Amino acid sequence: MSAKPILVSALVTLAIVGAFGLYFVVQTDLQNLEAQQLRLLPDPAVFDDRVVPLEVFEGTQQLRKLSSEDDIRDFLLEAESMVSYLDYADFPVPTVWNSAGSMLLARSAGDFDHQAQSAGLSARMVGEGSHSLSSTSFSEQGRGPGYVSTNIQVAGVDEPDHIKTDGKHVYVLSGRELVIIDAYPPEDAKIISNTDLDIRPHELHDMFLNDDRAVIFYTAPDHEKRDAGPGGAARAGPAVTHAMIVDVSDRASPKIIKDYGVDGQFRDARMVGDHVYLVSSLRADYSDLVVPRVTADGLPDAVLEPGVFYFDNYEPEYAFNTVTAIRVSDESFVNAKTFLIGPTNTVYASHDGLYIAYKKSLSTAHRDAIKKDRFFEVIVPMLPPSVQDRIGEIRGDPLADPSKKHALATALLEDTYNSVGYVDKKTLFSNIGEQLAIYDSRVKQESENTVIHKIGIEGGAMEHKAQGGVPGWLLNQFSMDEYGGSFRAVTTYESYDGGGNGGTTRYNAVYVMDSQHLGMTGILEGIAPNEDVFAARFMGDRLYLVTFERVDPFFVIDLSPDSPKVLGELKIPGFSNYLHPYGGDGGGESHIVGIGRNADMFGAQLPGVKLALFDVSDVKNPSVVDDVIIGVSGQAGSEALGDHKAFFLDASRGVLSIPIHDRTDSRSEFYDSVGDWHGFYVYGLDAGSGFDLQGTIKHSQSSNMQQSGYRSFYIGDALYTASPGGIKINEIDNIKNELGSIRFDYPSG
Repeated sequence: MSAKPILVSALVTLAIVGAFGLYFVVQTDLQNLEAQQLRLLPDPAVFDDRVVPLEVFEGTQQLRKLSSEDDIRDFLLEAESMVSYLDYADFPVPTVWNSAGSMLLARSAGDFDHQAQSAGLSARMVGEGSHSLSSTSFSEQGRGPGYVSTNIQVAGVDEPDHIKTDGKHVYVLSGRELVIIDAYPPEDAKIISNTDLDIRPHELHDMFLNDDRAVIFYTAPDHEKRDAGPGGAARAGPAVTHAMIVDVSDRASPKIIKDYGVDGQFRDARMVGDHVYLVSSLRADYSDLVVPRVTADGLPDAVLEPGVFYFDNYEPEYAFNTVTAIRVSDESFVNAKTFLIGPTNTVYASHDGLYIAYKKSLSTAHRDAIKKDRFFEVIVPMLPPSVQDRIGEIRGDPLADPSKKHALATALLEDTYNSVGYVDKKTLFSNIGEQLAIYDSRVKQESENTVIHKIGIEGGAMEHKAQGGVPGWLLNQFSMDEYGGSFRAVTTYESYDGGGNGGTTRYNAVYVMDSQHLGMTGILEGIAPNEDVFAARFMGDRLYLVTFERVDPFFVIDLSPDSPKVLGELKIPGFSNYLHPYGGDGGGESHIVGIGRNADMFGAQLPGVKLALFDVSDVKNPSVVDDVIIGVSGQAGSEALGDHKAFFLDASRGVLSIPIHDRTDSRSEFYDSVGDWHGFYVYGLDAGSGFDLQGTIKHSQSSNMQQSGYRSFYIGDALYTASPGGIKINEIDNIKNELGSIRFDYPSG
């Protein structure tokens, strides 16, 4: 066969293949245009005259005060009416009810291996932490041994816990009792007093210790503020958060000297100097209105009725968030302010600022207002003038109901789009798409964001300073930080892809704001697509961030300029739930300790608790110095994964103590029988070599032992480890040497 027929055949084949290729390209393009056409048709809600205008939801953001209960009730009623409307058959619209709801805020004689009762140590699962080192307190003027108490987020801003020490005594909330222990020297440790607080254990929260006074928080219902329900049956009263001031100067006989009550659930508290700042939250309901008051010592009359402040931008749900300041040394001093905003989720505090944050999702009514604005303000102005005029006529027809208007407008737009040629249609849709992308990117900032309020605190005085917002949601309190005149927040958010399939991509972001006004100054978005923040730690002008999907990306992020940027990144199997700074022998912030879970390279979680030591001295090239896996079963865990107060690290001594629980049938040095092991793993920590297991301290071998309430601290040269069963005291430089122990006896009820 000659070459010419072969060449002709090849050309014909190429032409056919090319034609088919062009056909498929055109068909795909037409399908894309059809999808865009559907996206540009109106939603039924845009022609419903009852849809509230978008500007109503935006408001002026100005702080205002409600002067009476009638004003508060009217405000709540109006707010609900603005975002609620009835359904009707041919145009169903969901009814939106205004409700604050609840927070969206885990023996042998020598081993305390007894049946731990439910009345054990009260412990809350609190978020993880950020900025500053552990709460380190040293005795003044050499009057006693050095000691370390609660692991806190910001140095000098104490956080409540169920166990505290003053370097000589240990104070424990156990069951319904305040137990005071003469703890030093450890060889003579003994319980001095067990004071019955007459509080049910599940109502008891945490406490502060301030010189010779303790402030103990508990929540109990108030039956005085509820009338009988239908049929005369008694109804449960609203929650009241109590701050009980106890004089512990006589450790053998503590005395309750004041008991303040504030309407609402306990959310969190901080202590700065001599002042305690308590945050409580109460559902706001106009039909069953209880406005927060401050009472004292169980008496019905209010000692203080806080002013109620609000913003004229509407929330999908409302709560009375009350900040109460109490001067510990002067039990007669109390101050409070109430803010009618969304229910508090997360609290962060600096020395002069209390930041209240909550996730704000849009109500159905707000989303309908956005649909209406999006259609009439973006799509319609880009259509031919005659079509714009006709849509205006349809919209203004007083005789047509919303469903008819929607049908007429939809038919008009379908005819308009179908009458436009391929090239013109593609150009039109492209232009509208660009404008919609701009609009949607702005609206997504509001669709699922976190609202942040800053309240200035100083000497018991409080003043609302600013409010701001960031897209997405916070992980916990360590997602926020204040430093050098800036407030920083790290969030996870979802970004809509703009297509017709409603797909989203999940990202993480860091936002830098002016701490005085919460105005945005720097943004770093798009971090780690489709991964979630698992741990964050702000340290000066750096952020150390852990995200996870399959492996653990450990990010070092520079926050010093107005434009944050990623400096370095490291990927290893597993993930960290909590990050803690460690300077090593040289001090500073050269290393980070992470505690989390073990996982393989495919993201499957493996048995054991994982400790990792990161070297961040070279911020562009962080590295892992060492890592260890604790526990041999799939049920191994640690309270420190979810509560930073259970994590103990003394950088000066290089001692790390981690509570561990594990189910195992292994028989070894640490597991001498079948059952659940509860106790502490104690490591020596060196910046160069990593973790060196010094020993373990067993507190229980019982499957009934609680998995919360575990704490470590030191006094002098002794390490104290506490569990619901009691306290063990070991020599800090020789963990296997037990110096003493204290067992707790649980009271009835």
